[in-house]
Amino acid sequence: MKPTVELDKVYAYSKDIVARDVQGEFVIIPVSAQVDGEDFAIFSLNATGLAVWKNIDGKKTLGALVKKVVSEFDADEKTIEKDVLKFVATLIERKMLVESRKKK
Repeated sequence: MKPTVELDKVYAYSKDIVARDVQGEFVIIPVSAQVDGEDFAIFSLNATGLAVWKNIDGKKTLGALVKKVVSEFDADEKTIEKDVLKFVATLIERKMLVESRKKK
């Protein structure tokens, strides 16, 4: 089942990953012994994914993050919003992100 990702939620990096730039490629590596299998292998980010990743801080809502990414890329907000929601759902499913708290 896909996780529910919402624009008013706040997300943070999982403590069970290591994220690094390796020879010009940004990768997320699961370090938990419980995270195994093909779906939880090393995850490489493209430029858009990296922009999203770098804006996740455990404080601002996903909606605020979308607005920041919109300002950095030449695409309409609805397209970026849809892509960010799907990307964040994938990262949550792979246990690379966790919900931090709900904005009040």
